[in-house]
Amino acid sequence: MTSVNEINLNKLSINKANILVLKLLSLIKEYQYIDFINWSYEDVSVEDLYMYLKKTYSNIDLKDGFILLFLEHTESKKQYDVIEGFFSLIKFFEENERYEDCIVLKGFKDILLLDLQLSN
Repeated sequence: MTSVNEINLNKLSINKANILVLKLLSLIKEYQYIDFINWSYEDVSVEDLYMYLKKTYSNIDLKDGFILLFLEHTESKKQYDVIEGFFSLIKFFEENERYEDCIVLKGFKDILLLDLQLSN
């Protein structure tokens, strides 16, 4: 059952969905303060977030657009918050023994770090 407030990332424009995902990743940067069992971002579930990242990672055009937005429109401090959000998500999926999902997230995080390093 979906909530009235639930946001379907796939129905947003790509740019708006990317911005929302980047903001959400920067919010979950500190894993110890997140209760993933009682996920507090009720409009977007942790599964929605993962599925959007997986879809973006598997499509070169979507991935390039996400990375470009990350590099150009995210403040320097927030860029590292986003990366830490990826670490938190990876830890969450690892603790839930979803290792294949960890591989997707790690691959995406590594690409962002590489592009961040190249842009500096």
